[in-house]
Amino acid sequence: MKKLFIIIILFIAYRLSVAQVVIQPGALVKTTNNVQIIFNNINVINNDISSDFSSSIITCKGANNALLNGTGKWVIKKLIVDKKAAKLSLGAAIQINKQLQLLSGTLDLNGQTLTLSSGATLEGENETARIIGPGGGMIQTTVSLNIPSSQNPGKLGAVISSNKNLGSVTIKRWHNLISGESKVRRFYEITPVNNTALNATLRFYYLDAELNNIPEASLDIFTRSNAQVPWTVLGNTGKNASLNYIEKTGVSSLQQYSLGSNNVMLSLTLGTESASDFKKNFRTQLSPVPATSATNLTVYSEETYKSNFKLYSVEGKLYQQKALSIEPGANQFVIDVSRLTSGMYYVMIDLPDGRQQRLSLVKQ
Repeated sequence: MKKLFIIIILFIAYRLSVAQVVIQPGALVKTTNNVQIIFNNINVINNDISSDFSSSIITCKGANNALLNGTGKWVIKKLIVDKKAAKLSLGAAIQINKQLQLLSGTLDLNGQTLTLSSGATLEGENETARIIGPGGGMIQTTVSLNIPSSQNPGKLGAVISSNKNLGSVTIKRWHNLISGESKVRRFYEITPVNNTALNATLRFYYLDAELNNIPEASLDIFTRSNAQVPWTVLGNTGKNASLNYIEKTGVSSLQQYSLGSNNVMLSLTLGTESASDFKKNFRTQLSPVPATSATNLTVYSEETYKSNFKLYSVEGKLYQQKALSIEPGANQFVIDVSRLTSGMYYVMIDLPDGRQQRLSLVKQ
């Protein structure tokens, strides 16, 4: 009877060309036996906290944008998105117990949280059927990983291997850029209960549509512990542009990740090769340039502070890094370049105000 009731609602909505279906509080809609529900170009507003779609297969299709919304309970066995060139947006949090299948169009998280139950998976995501979230929101899942080998929890695109028992692991994925971020439009936060000495391999999958105009050849993995600290370059130990992934081995603990280009980072964070505008008596110098076996980095400062230097290729590959203790006056450090191939390199220095300065280095 409940199956027939839902079919009648959809039929009436179609016949009257109603743009939305509203499930009012107290409607007590309950599905059983894998009932299939098709919403064709219809917004669905579920305001009934007692509604139960946990045995239903819901398909949202059609060529017009649509919305799943309401203050009620959205727990679905399987959600199929078949929106052609259109978009299905979430206006409420949703839990999927078995499968999220993308056939066409986009699923916009729209600031909401989509939770895949343990064992549920995302299927069919590609360049023309994908998840987006320019306004925020995330898709997440929690699974148990004991000595995982190329495990892709929820098929969210973060593949993890480790010879350790990670315990319960929560993977969150989102797609919105913070102002000023030069990253691809995909981010992960991976939080295991056991998160030390993992010696893990992380493989990060992405779509071309998420590249955000960053050259694919220059991509590297970036990482941070949380959103309140800057991104740092983790680099990579392998990449495949045909299969759209980058991976890094030897990861000791898992945290937040995205992809970006060191070239982009350098041009945005440095902007100049002169630090003379910072303080009158603060200067940096590399000599000799060109260098054959070594060059001297000299830092003239009027204060004591902790700094770092990093040596990059112009493609953004990190070759050296070292912590520096800067004292008032002239500070000189030797940079060994004997093992570098001939070409152009960049030396990055942390400045006392938190900015970074770039120096050009030519290796002969």
